[in-house]
Amino acid sequence: YDFAYYNNYGTTKWYVTILSTTPVTFKNTTYAGKAKYVYHPNIQNATTGGDYGFSISEYDRTDPNDVRNYLITEIGDSLLYGSKYTGGFIPDGVTRIGQSAFRNCDYQVHSPILPEGLTFIGHDAFYDSKITGEVWVPSTVTTLEEFSLCASTLNSIVFPDINLPTMGRCVWSQFIKYGVYVPNYRAYQYLAKANSWGSSYADKLAVWIMPDASTEMFSSVVPVDFSGTAVKAYYASAYNKNNTGKELTMTQVSEIPARTGVLLTNLQANSRQRFDRPSGSVTAPSTNYLVGTPDTWVDISEVEVGYTWFSATSGPNSQRFVRPTTSTNSTLGKAYLKLTPSEASGKNEVFTTLYPMSSGGIPGDVNGDGHVSSVDVTALYNYLLSGDSSAIVNGDQDGDGHISSVDVTAVYNILLGN
Repeated sequence: YDFAYYNNYGTTKWYVTILSTTPVTFKNTTYAGKAKYVYHPNIQNATTGGDYGFSISEYDRTDPNDVRNYLITEIGDSLLYGSKYTGGFIPDGVTRIGQSAFRNCDYQVHSPILPEGLTFIGHDAFYDSKITGEVWVPSTVTTLEEFSLCASTLNSIVFPDINLPTMGRCVWSQFIKYGVYVPNYRAYQYLAKANSWGSSYADKLAVWIMPDASTEMFSSVVPVDFSGTAVKAYYASAYNKNNTGKELTMTQVSEIPARTGVLLTNLQANSRQRFDRPSGSVTAPSTNYLVGTPDTWVDISEVEVGYTWFSATSGPNSQRFVRPTTSTNSTLGKAYLKLTPSEASGKNEVFTTLYPMSSGGIPGDVNGDGHVSSVDVTALYNYLLSGDSSAIVNGDQDGDGHISSVDVTAVYNILLGN
């Protein structure tokens, strides 16, 4: 190390190594250079409070006539390995979290915020730490070494819409409570990586999407559960080319197996929507004319005979599929309609009708019995306490992709007439 907090080398705070003496400006403040935490003198009993917490910068007071302030950009290897340090924010300027930095540490921060600008998380960085809640991986992260986020106390991890980072083995725990949410159109990459670690890791993968419109085609490389959300999913269950105006019958489903094409409605455009995995196995529908493209794109105009979803949201016959006359792709994570040549004969457009669940999507009607009552509130409470979704048809009242206390409040407000 190069210096310690207030030059007190026996009892307080951190030992620091200087990485660079070139001045650096971060968030409108200029520092003498960059530095990293390398050791805590009370490594076995360091706790929060007092002078123990992290800081965005540290002062080198070795020369009292030349005090210099250094930006902290790294958390050193094994910094708090096995310590009693219970929490504190990770400084905004940190770009690297070292190997085993928080391993087997009592670091109990709920939903720790990893700084945007972080690029590297070393092996075992949070292995067997006590972090809880959810971790968002910053879009700047390019390397996640083995076991880097492997904390079984975590509820979930969310990966951003970027290329798959370089990953070592078992980045997340096979015992993570809810799941590892990845962008759907890159999910095949994450699945291939997780399968190389073992099925118990791959089984934790779930997906999120950022839809462009309120209605979209969809497919995934992992099974998907739509219950508990406002989203409605349909597969094309029947077709009658002689029934003009309602040739294609769409049947609503609450969950789908992997690689199954469906049409989604009630999406919130430009808003991230998460989908959990079903709690058990899911059987593929006996008949479904929708073909998923979860891990490859398909030029629908070259498919015999393929149709794309028509994007209009209103007007007569707005709900229809159209045979493209120019190159039209069904991209990763989407789907398209496919009919046989005899079924499609002379049909450049296929009209349809969507059939919702019997509840009709009544706001606050969590269990789908057609009205809002205290039973709906109880169903939400049971889900939040134990994960029991057996009585839930539409639990996500605010459309954020998850059932939370906000949804409970929404149903209460409906009961009160607000």
